Amino acid sequence: MNDKNKLNIEDMKDVNGGSIWVSEDRAKAIGVELRNEDGTPGEFGYLWNSDDYYFNGQKLDQSDVARLLDYYDMTGKAESSLEEAMEYIHKRMADTF
Repeated sequence: MNDKNKLNIEDMKDVNGGSIWVSEDRAKAIGVELRNEDGTPGEFGYLWNSDDYYFNGQKLDQSDVARLLDYYDMTGKAESSLEEAMEYIHKRMADTF
């Protein structure tokens, strides 16, 4: 394989974490929004989602969004804070082991 056909880490960041993982409908259901660097609304794409996830004014990373989605999937409702969602998930996981 020549270098032209190789992906580097930066290329992977461009395709990782799009709507294939966090769809617009699911993000809205849990109260997560996308914002561009300038504060304008971001865009959901199939292989990528523009810029940053926000929840109650707090910037989230992909794993934080995944935890909120886990909570939603477990309870059928959105949580009011990331911390409360995390506590619920940890307690539920502890109860199963």
